[in-house]
Amino acid sequence: MNSRLNMALRDKHGFVYNMGAQYVPFIDTGLFVISYGTEPSQLNKSIELVKQELKKLREEKLGLKQLASSKEQILGQIAMAEENNIGFMIMMARNVLDLGRITSLEEIFERVKKTSATELQALANEMFVEEKMCQLIMHP
Repeated sequence: MNSRLNMALRDKHGFVYNMGAQYVPFIDTGLFVISYGTEPSQLNKSIELVKQELKKLREEKLGLKQLASSKEQILGQIAMAEENNIGFMIMMARNVLDLGRITSLEEIFERVKKTSATELQALANEMFVEEKMCQLIMHP
């Protein structure tokens, strides 16, 4: 998601200084955050581009190349996170609290590898419903 939004808003249009997207899971819900820094004159254009990218995710399945690239990126991020002792301990603690067990890295990798474009599109349709989203805009 980071790279997709970064390409659309920063690389292609130059609307933002920085771009980030993250998901924070909880047992019964979660939080998905998209953040960026932009000039006030580019704010509305940036908001619309984010909405367009989320709409694409809802309406169009990822192609084989996009899906493979996304999986490779997430697997790399997971592997890197495991090397950070604090991050690894937090992940294990969340597993125990949420699932009652520690999910092995191999199991996580297998689940990512088996995820289909159809499953991701269904998830996008669940998570990125525009009417259910909110915005926080911080002006200088």
